[in-house]
Amino acid sequence: MKAIVAGAIVAGIMLSVFASAASHAAADEARGAGGAAGAREEEARRLSGMFVGRWRPESGPEGKVQTVRADGTGTNVDDSAFLWHFEGRQLVARRAANPGDGEARISIRFTKDARAYRLTLEHGHRQVVFHRLGNDGQPLAHPDPASAEYEPVPPPTPPRAAGVPGPRVGRLVVKLDATDAPGLRPWGEAVVRKMPEWYPRIVAALAVERTEPELVIDLVLRGGNVPPGETQGTKIMISAEWIGKHPDAHSIVAHEMVHVLARYDSAVPAWLAEGIADYVRFYVIDRGSPDAEFRLDLADYQNGYTPTAAMLDWLERQRPGVVLRLDAALREGTYVDGTFEQITGSKPEEAWKRFVESRR
Repeated sequence: MKAIVAGAIVAGIMLSVFASAASHAAADEARGAGGAAGAREEEARRLSGMFVGRWRPESGPEGKVQTVRADGTGTNVDDSAFLWHFEGRQLVARRAANPGDGEARISIRFTKDARAYRLTLEHGHRQVVFHRLGNDGQPLAHPDPASAEYEPVPPPTPPRAAGVPGPRVGRLVVKLDATDAPGLRPWGEAVVRKMPEWYPRIVAALAVERTEPELVIDLVLRGGNVPPGETQGTKIMISAEWIGKHPDAHSIVAHEMVHVLARYDSAVPAWLAEGIADYVRFYVIDRGSPDAEFRLDLADYQNGYTPTAAMLDWLERQRPGVVLRLDAALREGTYVDGTFEQITGSKPEEAWKRFVESRR
């Protein structure tokens, strides 16, 4: 496990944290009344006692353990050291080697049982679960699982909704090339006018921590027998033939803008990558578009695009933040078999079945 410090925690094992994204909640609490301060101190003492021990991440490399000591020090699974303390319910951690580099503030939740068999660390759109280890190195099990009461851990709220400052969005420059289809230049110009308004909304919908000071996108309307939309780096190419059949479907470019920003590795599941892009298109930018409709009896989530987008919207309404977390896992290269279930609570095929049943 990478150190629990700003900008240095590996997602999928721990949480990727940036000092600039630290929550302002603790500062707001500090301005509260004296009684509230006393309650926070008591809560900090209680959680500190529960945090001490040896913990293994629920997912991640086998044999990796984090050790937390009562003296306010700890050792990560990569043997890096960190310093820690609690402020109310927030875990505050710093790199031991360079404590002046900045701190990370992480939400933390345990089981109600004081022995704290299960621990959840949460920052923004990322959430990781740990299990306390016994002397034999095995996760401690509750003596009576049927009666074990766990504190409910709600899905992480999208960072912007949680009060964490959103990323600074740089300037967007769009260069239109209608050489292949000069008659469609007005269509292209209309889209170019919309793209600067879409840009910050797309950034906010994804797990984008920061943007370039200036992003230049080439929008090419191309002829020939080509796919409706395609993205190569920062070049978005839209089929002139497709535009002729769908003149009002400007938001196809929003779908491609997601690919420009996401920059997923080629190994990610295509159905999910395309599903997230269409989720942003149809449920963030162009909600209610007739182009989002599809035949449920012929659809399958593995085909991606609109069916997967609809399933993601359904999941998002039940567990806000799942799209952000899925996007984060894809862009950071930590998405593996089981990630979808860990984030959404269901395997893809189970989620699809439940979604289909909800539409009937």
